[in-house]
Amino acid sequence: MTKPKKYVVWLSSEPVDSKHFNSYGYYSGKMYRKYDLFFPCCSFSINEKTKLYSSEKRAENALKAAIEKFEYVVYGKVETVGED
Repeated sequence: MTKPKKYVVWLSSEPVDSKHFNSYGYYSGKMYRKYDLFFPCCSFSINEKTKLYSSEKRAENALKAAIEKFEYVVYGKVETVGED
């Protein structure tokens, strides 16, 4: 039996597609506040804390909201996990 597709959001403070340097990682859907700034809670690998979205549209909306909310996030992408 195959798993349905799920979607995750990758966030970065770099303006290019890079999983190095100042990348935040896979978004957990949570945030923290420090010095009146909001930062995303992320990890560099997909794990139990990573927020899974049921549709690509929901993940895209979450990505847009994250870029608007987090001052240092300037790039992100939606990735597919699972199979048809």
